[in-house]
Amino acid sequence: KLPSGVAAVYQDQWIEPVLCKVNYYDAKPTEYKIIQEPRLRMQESDLRREVLQYILSDISKEEPKRDVEFLKLEVQKSNLASSLKIKILNTLHEKRAQNLKSVYGVVADLIENTDDIFRYSVNAKNLEEWNQMLLSGMGFQKNELSDACQYNILECLIYKKSQENNNSKENFNRWMDYMGRKVL
Repeated sequence: KLPSGVAAVYQDQWIEPVLCKVNYYDAKPTEYKIIQEPRLRMQESDLRREVLQYILSDISKEEPKRDVEFLKLEVQKSNLASSLKIKILNTLHEKRAQNLKSVYGVVADLIENTDDIFRYSVNAKNLEEWNQMLLSGMGFQKNELSDACQYNILECLIYKKSQENNNSKENFNRWMDYMGRKVL
């Protein structure tokens, strides 16, 4: 063991280590401890819901529940995929959406298990039942999001699905007509 203030320094290409001595410094030895402050963050499902509500607040004619800066920090701290974080942060950086077409992609990406949602609703007998099955498949609890916000999310999901094949485009147009919405 080397005495205090003496160190052996070595690098890969050196033939042998070099002993170095550092002048005495009068200090009592202390144990180094990492103090981790608790990093409180929202649960991922709550964060997704809050971001959706914020992004769609102007379109749904609602007051956002959270401040945009708070949401940005929560997104950065979250365990969401980096690509989704970038999409969300870019969307939050812009002025709130005035129309759904500008946010279809990020809104649809914020909803998990979209394939399961549509698979669940495949046996619907009519548009009304299909609509209800899709809404319940999204899994929001009553009063978590307004009906207007949920319908806007649903439009984004159906539109994204409609981009996959022509049959889905027809379903999107029928749903828009059923809901009394204008096709963009």
